[in-house]
Amino acid sequence: MTGLTRVTRHLMRLLFLAGAIAVILMMLHIGADVLSRALLGRPTVGMVETVTNYYMIAVCFLPLAFVQVEGGHLTVDSFTMTLPPRVLRVVSVFALLVAAGITGLLTWHSLISALHKTRTGEYTDLSVIDFPLWPARWLLVAGYGATFITLCLQAFLALAGRPLRASEVSHG
Repeated sequence: MTGLTRVTRHLMRLLFLAGAIAVILMMLHIGADVLSRALLGRPTVGMVETVTNYYMIAVCFLPLAFVQVEGGHLTVDSFTMTLPPRVLRVVSVFALLVAAGITGLLTWHSLISALHKTRTGEYTDLSVIDFPLWPARWLLVAGYGATFITLCLQAFLALAGRPLRASEVSHG
């Protein structure tokens, strides 16, 4: 299992890094647009579309698996904090499996949509160019897919009594 754990950790780090790079690119792109407006009196072509359809999706969806392992998602543990360890483990595994099921469905739907939009060549018209939108659909597949893999691995490891913890990801 250590091989799969290692691969999952590397995948999470890679997607997290891609999301961080998207933040930097978004900042630079918006800065260039502001300068263009101030100095040239007109905006850059496609800035809003690029920020909306690429950067924001990358920032929101690519780091999802990393956030899952870090324990950064919202949780309500007021009902479970008094449970005995054995019951808490069962509840935790059940919650991970439910989350994996939902994320699996989201991955599947995103994959079907990405395939369809890729085949049809989804784009938006910017008056000067056709701006492709279909590549951004694959960002959702990557983010949800990595999260699905992470949740399944967490559930399996929790059943084995070896939870995938943030310290394992950071210091792997």
